[in-house]
Amino acid sequence: MAIVFGMAWQIVPPTLVLAADAPAAKAPSKVRLRDRIPYGWKPVDYLGVDVDDPIDRLRKRIDAGETRLRLEQPGGLLRSFLSELKIPISSQVLVFSKTAVNHRLIKPSHPRSIYFNDNVYVGWVPGAKTLEIASVDPQKGSLFYTWSQRGDAEVRPIRDDGCLTCHASSSTLQVPGLMVRSFETDATGRPTAGFSEISHDTELAKRWGGWYVTGRHGRQTHLGNHFGREQNAKYKDDPTFGGNLTETADLFDSTEYLSPHSDLVAHLVLNHQTHAHNLITRVNFEHRLNLKSDAEDLLFRYMLFVDETTLTEPVSGTTDYAGWFEKQGKLDKQGRSLRQLDLKTRLLKHRLSYLVYTESFDSLPKPVKNRFYKRLWSFLKGENLDEDFEKIPQRERDAILEILRATKPGLPESWRK
Repeated sequence: MAIVFGMAWQIVPPTLVLAADAPAAKAPSKVRLRDRIPYGWKPVDYLGVDVDDPIDRLRKRIDAGETRLRLEQPGGLLRSFLSELKIPISSQVLVFSKTAVNHRLIKPSHPRSIYFNDNVYVGWVPGAKTLEIASVDPQKGSLFYTWSQRGDAEVRPIRDDGCLTCHASSSTLQVPGLMVRSFETDATGRPTAGFSEISHDTELAKRWGGWYVTGRHGRQTHLGNHFGREQNAKYKDDPTFGGNLTETADLFDSTEYLSPHSDLVAHLVLNHQTHAHNLITRVNFEHRLNLKSDAEDLLFRYMLFVDETTLTEPVSGTTDYAGWFEKQGKLDKQGRSLRQLDLKTRLLKHRLSYLVYTESFDSLPKPVKNRFYKRLWSFLKGENLDEDFEKIPQRERDAILEILRATKPGLPESWRK
């Protein structure tokens, strides 16, 4: 079972994964966001073999002889794998809480590394026999795989739907999804207390328990970089304990890893996009299964960072991850993009998620996208704004509209006028 970010001890009922046709309905059935939904039904057919995600595309390229993975140390296939998927090593974040399938290997002196881009998440622990992967399919959401570290030419990814035991729970909006969690741990990395759902809405003081974090964040505090009774007591007496670390050399032997860093900016990006992926998947599934909750409203708020926690001081990482992240942006004529970072009071300079460029967003059913774009147009034009949305100034909304017009294919024709 390939757990990417954490465990939620909850079993998915068999009724959710039956590959049957969804019953016809004239109007969407109302459900609550915490209700389980039948993602095994057609047309979603989550367990079906027809997939189109980055991992399956890599498999096809290997089968066609267009590329091959190479064994290198440290990491076995890891470095080659990341290169093929265009995932930067600087995205590495390190987690030492025992909240994954290889929990026997994970501990503060031997953390698990996670690497990611917009659509793929790769987990690896030194000594593990497999890479653990979550890959986002535009129609099926997060798919889970393992990839053997043997390095044989015949090795291919194995889809591991056993991961749904944990990765289809209330923490993932009851769809196959991604989790980032925050736990205070004992000296072995075993969780003792914490928070089950971390997103960009979560205040920093509640984030990163059970994780290493390298970067500067001033007097702001977080739960990372400490473990065990003695260190936890020090943190309670002085919440700045463990903060503003610039390297992990004194915490564990980092020579087994691709990098000694667990970049703070990478953490912030990860905390944003995992929950966004889950919301996109939930909205997609609901429409196709003729269900209706408040997921669309929540997605709209989340993509605009309406409830994002405020940074009270500037933050920075310890690698070139921030630069890599910004370079992936599509630029308008003024050199602006939706991937420009702020890092002074918030994550992004222009508060509309860069995930609007992903296949997952573009693959949302047409009626859903039409409603999203209609609301977005009203927001950008300052029409009928709810009070919560007014905190984003008109000059920022104007910039977002100009960037979208210059860089985003598939906008409504009326936006081009």
